[in-house]
Amino acid sequence: METKVHPQRYRKKPIEIEAMRFDGSNEDDILSWASGHEDPEAMWIQTTLDGSHEIVIATSTGLATVHPGWWVCKGVESEFYPCKPSIFEATYEAVDG
Repeated sequence: METKVHPQRYRKKPIEIEAMRFDGSNEDDILSWASGHEDPEAMWIQTTLDGSHEIVIATSTGLATVHPGWWVCKGVESEFYPCKPSIFEATYEAVDG
């Protein structure tokens, strides 16, 4: 008889991250912040067809785009990744200090 394997439940550990919200015009601030931690060629600004800016991040899983309103997060291994506003707000809260 075959034994069924069922998924287990997990909860994120309470960790702190650094993050900056991209407002469509603060890309230089974000790139400056990230350049102290990341290969400068791993994050860059891209101009869209309508002339607005996006940030592109080379992640371990491929290229990821940060749209205005999204967050740029620095993870526990100093990696950078984009996060949609709805996911960021459901996952993180501001830390005092």
